[in-house]
Amino acid sequence: MARITKEQVTSINSKCSNGWVLDTFYFAGFGEKTLIKRVKIDKQHFFEFKLRYNSDNQIELHISKYFQETEDKLAGTSGLGKNIILEEIPLKRKSVNNLIAFTEKMTEQKLLELEKKTEETESNIIKRSKLT
Repeated sequence: MARITKEQVTSINSKCSNGWVLDTFYFAGFGEKTLIKRVKIDKQHFFEFKLRYNSDNQIELHISKYFQETEDKLAGTSGLGKNIILEEIPLKRKSVNNLIAFTEKMTEQKLLELEKKTEETESNIIKRSKLT
């Protein structure tokens, strides 16, 4: 299990811009440092944006839309969300500092523009079924 101190989390969060923070829940489960930002749409909906590395070591933005009843503590989503590759060139190391650098450009306005322009990600199962 991956470990990180409170001081390390505070240090990473202080380097982030525009309200981005380290996703400690994801780090605890998968051992990867990803950055997260939530943008409220209305009382029951919000977008969750994640800056992360894909399997090709490219930096990508993942977007999910969540629904949450006002009394519920857990939010739900459907589908696979949306993925946008922000850095086409594969990087040699998955450094959190590379993700932090993108937080300066990823303002709330920019994120909402990217969300509108991007199509939902399809699963390989859906792609295969369209071929037959």
